[in-house]
Amino acid sequence: MPGLSSTVGPMAEVTSISASSYDPESLAPMLDEKLSEGWEIVSIVSAGTRVVAYLQREGGGVASAAVVE
Repeated sequence: MPGLSSTVGPMAEVTSISASSYDPESLAPMLDEKLSEGWEIVSIVSAGTRVVAYLQREGGGVASAAVVE
């Protein structure tokens, strides 16, 4: 079989922001700021004494993968 090559679309950037679970409302203004910058919320989870929001947005690079036999 000849070499197999593929190109994957733009890579996603990922980030997270967090707030104290004792003051989860403080996460809202931070989320508003990130959303205005083009970030999308992937998930919001409770992590012990923190509330963590994971976000992503389309990145600028293109990843390539190649398999050659």
